[in-house]
Amino acid sequence: MIKIIFFLALGFMFLSSSTSVEFGLQEFRMIAFSIVFISLLLISFTLHPFINPANLELPIVLAWFLAIMAVLDLAGTMDPLDYKLALPILAIAAAPHVGKAMAPGDLPAWLFSAFSVYILAVVILYLAGTGAAGTFAAATRIDPTGSVVSLASAGTITAVLATGEARRATGFHRIVPISMALLALAAVFATATRTAVATMGVLGVLLLATSSNRSRQLRNLIGAGFILALLLAIHTIVFSDVYFLRLIGNNGDDYSSGRWHSLAHWLAVAADSPLGQGIGTVREIMLNGRPGLSGGRFLEWPHNEFVRFYVEGGIPGLMMISLLVGGMTVRALRSARTATDPRLRMLVLVLAADMLAQSLLQNHFNMIYHSSMTMLILAMLTIPDARVSPRPGTADRLGKKDMNERGGSLCRTERNLPSMT
Repeated sequence: MIKIIFFLALGFMFLSSSTSVEFGLQEFRMIAFSIVFISLLLISFTLHPFINPANLELPIVLAWFLAIMAVLDLAGTMDPLDYKLALPILAIAAAPHVGKAMAPGDLPAWLFSAFSVYILAVVILYLAGTGAAGTFAAATRIDPTGSVVSLASAGTITAVLATGEARRATGFHRIVPISMALLALAAVFATATRTAVATMGVLGVLLLATSSNRSRQLRNLIGAGFILALLLAIHTIVFSDVYFLRLIGNNGDDYSSGRWHSLAHWLAVAADSPLGQGIGTVREIMLNGRPGLSGGRFLEWPHNEFVRFYVEGGIPGLMMISLLVGGMTVRALRSARTATDPRLRMLVLVLAADMLAQSLLQNHFNMIYHSSMTMLILAMLTIPDARVSPRPGTADRLGKKDMNERGGSLCRTERNLPSMT
């Protein structure tokens, strides 16, 4: 039952706003997700009602900052829906209970299957002729699901999961995960979203930071980068040059997509209100379109969560988001250094990289379905009490060989790796 609720909640990650509008679900999407997500947390706690104070330190401090922001916002037009950031915080607190409730199992393999279904659905929608988001030069950015950012993020995670499954498999069994990795990367290239490149870059840095053999890890990253560049070249020549043009800034548009002057404006707004303008201020300002700025420019969303929470929550908001992102990144690094399953290590680091890149370049915590579920998964993988236990009889057969794996190749074959999630 818990697994069904978990994957039902995960499905909301793949249901974009525009898709919800098309199917008439937009008005109920947030309410439905909140019910499913909170039910998952409450049922898991009921099944495993243990308390470890050490697991609650971070979410309690984050909740304290959020409460401060709410108190400061009481004099304004407070909207409870604007405080949806409480869901990722609850996810961190409840992760140990969800992990225990879902045990035993192989979480990376489960997630690979779920994300693969999504990527296959994207391919089917594309072949059916749906979805083009925005014109650049003479081509389009393919977006069958209604959110290029979510699709690029999910595609990146899928590619990493597929790589892990391919390394574990042998012979012809590698065909499926390798094919899914290629389809996922094709989906990322088709979105032409530069944040995906930032995510890959951050992932490389995190891999180096947690590797026990950095020189070998660096060689592997260079090799992986060459393969990605080759695949992008093939995509550019055969399918579309939009991504390449966007990467080199030759698409006739501001390379920052208008964000630099907007960030300067938002920082000026924040400087005038050190205690914040109130949660939801950015949404209210942008509700009726993009306000005009000097020089004929228009205001954009901050596309940076640190700036957004500084504007809306002031210094308390900036401290809260810094602690949230920084705290989970530290946990991810610590977990990756001790991971004995390379799939687990890669999953932890790609989720952390996605969180960092999306927080710096997008509106990560405004994509509440995506951020809540990825935060729950990341917490389940990084908190010892939350890790999904392997199936009975599964032993760690890797020994010293796996200790070397932490500095090993991303593409090197590793046979029959047991689940340690």
